[in-house]
Amino acid sequence: MDSIKPYVQLMLPGHCYDTFLEDLNFFDVDCWKVFISKGLGYGIILGSVLVKLPQILKILAARSGVGLSMLSIYLELLAVTSSCAYGYNAKFPFSSYGDSLFMLVQTSIIAILVLMFSGRTVTCMLYLAIQSAILWFLFLSGLAPFDLIWALQAANMPVVASSKMIQAFENYKNGHTGQLSAITVVLLFLGSLARIFTSHQETGDLTMILVFVVGTLCNGILLFQVIIYWNVASQDKKKK
Repeated sequence: MDSIKPYVQLMLPGHCYDTFLEDLNFFDVDCWKVFISKGLGYGIILGSVLVKLPQILKILAARSGVGLSMLSIYLELLAVTSSCAYGYNAKFPFSSYGDSLFMLVQTSIIAILVLMFSGRTVTCMLYLAIQSAILWFLFLSGLAPFDLIWALQAANMPVVASSKMIQAFENYKNGHTGQLSAITVVLLFLGSLARIFTSHQETGDLTMILVFVVGTLCNGILLFQVIIYWNVASQDKKKK
């Protein structure tokens, strides 16, 4: 049992390991909250590894990012970068912010694909250089003051809202959702909804909680659009 104890404690940290597995006390409500929060947190991280894969595959299959707003993508990159940097530098449990790391990687891939398929190779190279410099500064340099990182996280509320609403307006203007993946939108909505609970349970950080509340509301709007535009063909398909 001792050999697997460190792994079990990922789900049952602190006294909860002793409470559940040594004292066999399964009526501790606080430990159940911790267990559920950890399970959701690691589940979200596992899901985040693939959450944008349907979107990436859809772009690759179409060899186009039509319907996707680059401004929205850039704002989303800012949001997930800030969230990941905040969790990392605040030394929060990885289960409370790890999904933002994988979201950062996948959203970066989407940005690269959209730029490349639209023929903006120079812009793509410039994006890669700027993104690399930002990541080095926030994560590796040790030069970024925590006040700046907190400010970036606080700014996530309007950034997340702007990112999602720009995409929502793009959908409304086009009368369809283009290459926006329905599976990705559903997973993002469910993930941000679960993150409200896990953030409250694991960090108690009001700023982080409010960011996910805003994200859930905005993802809900995109999900609503996916539903109402479900049977609407894109303009490109109509032309074909």
